[in-house]
Amino acid sequence: MGTRISAKLGIIIGCVLLFVSSGWAAAELNAVILNGFEAKGKELKNTPSFSLEEEYGIKEHRYWPGDSCLEGKLKDSDITVEDWKKKHGNIYKPLDDSFLEALKKSKLLYIGQYAGDDKSELFNNPRYAEGITNFLKNGGCIFFDYLSIGDGNEFLSSLGFDSPGEFKEDYTSSSIWPGCKDMPLLNKPNSIPADPISCYGWWEKWSAKQLAPLRSMKNPEKAATLILQEGVGGKGRIITNQNFKFFRNREPLTDNILSYVFDIDIKAYSQKLIKEKGGAGDTIN
Repeated sequence: MGTRISAKLGIIIGCVLLFVSSGWAAAELNAVILNGFEAKGKELKNTPSFSLEEEYGIKEHRYWPGDSCLEGKLKDSDITVEDWKKKHGNIYKPLDDSFLEALKKSKLLYIGQYAGDDKSELFNNPRYAEGITNFLKNGGCIFFDYLSIGDGNEFLSSLGFDSPGEFKEDYTSSSIWPGCKDMPLLNKPNSIPADPISCYGWWEKWSAKQLAPLRSMKNPEKAATLILQEGVGGKGRIITNQNFKFFRNREPLTDNILSYVFDIDIKAYSQKLIKEKGGAGDTIN
C-alpha cells in the first residue's frame, strides 16, 4: 500500500513540475501607468498608445492625477471639471488607493509621455511615496518616457537616483553607443541595429552610476537620449527616455525594454499566451 501511494505521489509531483516548467502556470504580469493632461487640461494624454495587454499579455492599471491637478489645468479653460468628467469619464481614472495595490503586483511603473508637469502627486503624497519606495526596494522599474522626467525629483534622489541634467531641446536621431552594444537591453530578445531612431532632446550630464546606451548622433560622446540606473533604493531600476516612438507603436526596442523590466523574454511569453488561448483562430471567408 505504502509503495503504491509513494508511486502515485511521485507521478503527481512529476506532473506539477512538468506543468510549471513548460510555462503553463506563468505568473501574471502587471504594469502601472500614470499619464497626464494636455497643456490646458481639455484632453488626456494616454500612452502607451496601444494596449500592453493585447500586445503582450501584461495587465494594465492606468491612472491620471486627481482633482486638484485637474482643477489647476482647467483654471483658465472654458470647460468645468464636471463637464470634463462627463466627456472623459469612460477613460479617466484618478489616482486612489487601488494604485498602491496594483503597484504591489507590478514590476513596471510607466510615466507617460508629456507627464513631467503632472507627476508631482505621485511623489508628494506620503502614501504613494512609501509604495514607490517598497516597489523599488523589491526590484521594480520606473520608466520615464518622452518629456516625463521633468523637475521635482528630490524624492527619487533621496533613494539614490541621480537625476540627469543639462537637458537640451532639439530634434535629433539616436543610435547605439558602442560601449553598450552588448547590453541585454539592446540584444534580448531582438538584436537592435545601429540605425537612426527618431528623438527629441537629450541630456548632457549623467553620473558614473548610470549607463547611456542610446546617444544623440549629433554629439554621441556628450549627449544621451536614454539613461539607465540600477540599484536605486535597493534593487530598483530607473530609465529616462527621449526616443518618442517606443510606446507610440510596438517597436523591437519596446520588446527589449519590457523583457528587461520583467526579466523574461516578453515575445516568447506573449506567444505562449496566444497558444494557450487557442491561437489567433482560423480566417472565416
